[in-house]
Amino acid sequence: MATPLSSAAKQRGRGSLRNDRIDEAELKSWPTVDESLITDADDLARYQRLAQSFEWYSQGRTMAVVLAQAKVGKRRFFKLLERCRSGAPDGLPHGLRALVERSCIATPVRTSGRKDDPKQKESAGYSGLFGKLLREHPEIEKELVAKLRRKGQHRLAPNTLNFRFVHRIFINICKEELAEDAYPLNTLSQGRAPLRRWLRTDFIPRHTVAWMAAESGPDAAQAASYAQGSGQDTAPVAVYKAWQIDEQTVNVLARFDMISESGHVESLDTERYQVIRVVEVRGGANLAWSMVIARQVGAHDLVAVLWDAVNGQEPARAAVQGLSYQPGGGFPAKVFPELRFALPSVIYLDNALAHLAEALQRLVLELWGATVRLGRPGVPQERAKVESDIKLMTEQLLHQMPAATGSSPRSTLRKRANRAVNQRVDCAELAHTIDTYLANRNVSPSAACHYDTPFHWIRRQLEAGRLQPVYLPVAKRFAHLFYPPTIATIRADMDRGRRPFVNFLGSRYSSDVLASSFHLIGTKYAIRVDPRDLRIVHLYEIGSGHQWGPLQALGRWGAFPHDLRIRKMYLLFKRQAEFSEGPADDPLERLYSHLRARASTNRHDATRLTYLMTYLEGWTDAPQSIAEACQVWRAAQDAANDAATLALPAPASVPVAPPPQEPQAGPSPAKAPAAPAEVLPTARIVAFSPIARRRVTG
Repeated sequence: MATPLSSAAKQRGRGSLRNDRIDEAELKSWPTVDESLITDADDLARYQRLAQSFEWYSQGRTMAVVLAQAKVGKRRFFKLLERCRSGAPDGLPHGLRALVERSCIATPVRTSGRKDDPKQKESAGYSGLFGKLLREHPEIEKELVAKLRRKGQHRLAPNTLNFRFVHRIFINICKEELAEDAYPLNTLSQGRAPLRRWLRTDFIPRHTVAWMAAESGPDAAQAASYAQGSGQDTAPVAVYKAWQIDEQTVNVLARFDMISESGHVESLDTERYQVIRVVEVRGGANLAWSMVIARQVGAHDLVAVLWDAVNGQEPARAAVQGLSYQPGGGFPAKVFPELRFALPSVIYLDNALAHLAEALQRLVLELWGATVRLGRPGVPQERAKVESDIKLMTEQLLHQMPAATGSSPRSTLRKRANRAVNQRVDCAELAHTIDTYLANRNVSPSAACHYDTPFHWIRRQLEAGRLQPVYLPVAKRFAHLFYPPTIATIRADMDRGRRPFVNFLGSRYSSDVLASSFHLIGTKYAIRVDPRDLRIVHLYEIGSGHQWGPLQALGRWGAFPHDLRIRKMYLLFKRQAEFSEGPADDPLERLYSHLRARASTNRHDATRLTYLMTYLEGWTDAPQSIAEACQVWRAAQDAANDAATLALPAPASVPVAPPPQEPQAGPSPAKAPAAPAEVLPTARIVAFSPIARRRVTG
């Protein structure tokens, strides 16, 4: 009885080629063959004949012409076509490789046992028995794999296994599972050759990382884990949807210049700083950065730099003459209006304590709705983009500066670090240089965007519509919403005449409305703060979420700008009884005087003083009289430098900055109008003013 043909076979038999037609695009996508390496002449002629016939078939020539060139029948031709389209072990179709004789033959699978034939040799008839053994007894392979991986109860196995020990493990397992006369126990070699082949072709390819971890150590396993597949640390993501954050130590010894009351310049020896980097993964653009003048990065530092990433990074204060952005340079949220307040869908972090803080996690997960992916400790490949950018900046920029210390104690750059303090890079020059370098990298060719510039690549993605930003809602575009709330209770002290207020970090806050709301005493509210400016906090009602209003810091804390680190620094010294009596009467000057007295002999306090002065220097809401006094002072310094002398004229009077109005949402405060205030002595403004502290070099 004849076997009925399938529908496809019937169509082929009738000469219908509609379902088996191939085009030139498919033919070009197939793996090719190097004809010069085919040694057999008959195989070469057969391949050339078949390859030419498939090319003609893709061009639409008649079937008669194609079969005449191939010298095979129609059924055989379509059988070869199916084999060309079938998958190969390398994950690609066989393609033209299937046209080479005996090159794409499937591995035979043995199903029968060995027959005792007196005519065959004693060593014959064992081909395929090892694979049949593992298929019929999967528990043998499972136990062998577990012992070779050295996991669980097998973790106490020797660190290095030679093949003799592996074979002994295999035989012991077989003795527990098989009879004494079963294969491989009934052979002289006991399966050594197929076991060795199984290790190379099956076990090691499937368990490469575990095998290398046990045999060669964790470093080899880590490298092997990222050498598989495409070699990429992360799966492909959409444009501007994946960000990476990391910190690096600035391996450069810097200085900070202070001008004393007598007009002498003193260069302070500071500790190394930290730099936070935010990088876009797909195109490699630098989104934002921040130089933290402290030993460690805090959670509020990360929150602040993420605000800069979505709101726009402001240029650093110019400190190096002639150093500026290239045309079109900058940071994405500032250069592209379409990317302001655009959010990522995933952020890659490491396991630093600041990255695990509730403030950062809440910002990304709750406010942004993004996903947090924490990398494993000691595995930089999971954040390859930001890690490679950090290394590149270290080699191209930081290690080229004077007083560079290198990345390790054995670095040859340590000799260069032995410089006098006044010959080092100033901290403002260092910040200006890093800012310019990162901004210009955005308009320089990068391998991440196929050697186009990141900004040009982003512009093309926007124009093509492939970049579809997801924006932060307008109601959430305030800096104080980026930091987690703090629960506070409204209190009052009638005996001292204190109207209703709330306490936050050792300072009382109130407003005209709250001061008259005695019915709210004892009520709990949520406080939102911008870590960069603690003069103003925002009060929110628990339960309804209604914003109750901004509150002003009372007393001297509301008279000058300060951030979370400065407030905590002051509270630390106060708790340690480092101040004299009554530090709350003038907290900023008490803190400055304490740090100034110890900065010459203590690098840690010199770094704290550098941070204090650098922070105050970034604010521009000082009264006009202070600005005018400092302009007079700078003009006098220019004249003194020209005359090779140092003159220090004293302004008649310099007022203190008044309490500011409510600042706009954002990292940079708004300018406050000038107002009359208390008068300070001349010497105090010269010694203390961050605007008038530097030596003018012309």
